[in-house]
Amino acid sequence: MRSQKSKQWRKVIFLAVVTLSIHTEANAGSTDFIVNGNFSDPNAFQQTGWDVSSDAYRFLNNSYQEGDSPIINPLAPVGTLSQNVFDSVGTDTLTFNLSTPDGGTESAVWNNTVLADLSTPNSKTYSYQVPATGNDTLTFIGRNDASFNIISDVSLVPAVPEPEPAAMLLVGLGLIGWMARRKAAANA
Repeated sequence: MRSQKSKQWRKVIFLAVVTLSIHTEANAGSTDFIVNGNFSDPNAFQQTGWDVSSDAYRFLNNSYQEGDSPIINPLAPVGTLSQNVFDSVGTDTLTFNLSTPDGGTESAVWNNTVLADLSTPNSKTYSYQVPATGNDTLTFIGRNDASFNIISDVSLVPAVPEPEPAAMLLVGLGLIGWMARRKAAANA
């Protein structure tokens, strides 16, 4: 009798571990949905996967640079650097490096919603949780002015699950095991 209960508990624990492993693995963030986010072709003016409007953006040294083109116009039209993204439905993590040495304004936009208007002189990596629909658009908006903003290392990966859902999964599996044990005890 005791060995049967022990086998039942082993099954419940095994199922909990397998289920948690599958849940975590499915959301682990190993897939990058951005095409050519590291701007890998040093000889191309326009990088594969990216659409550029106006002369506000130009490719140089494995990054897109906004501003400081041969003809700088402080009243220049707004330009965009964008990519249609075919991702999974859920929540994704968008990260990119942005250097704004002179504090020029750069906007990061996800599906026509501004994530941030970045204008503080700095150089850092930004990260945002974004709702993914399966067909989304990432856009950077800037002007051909003297700000010389630099965008590099753009990445979009599935968000890693928060610890709370994993804990709730384990509690639920524990309750299922407890109910199975109780039922087995009642039948004995």
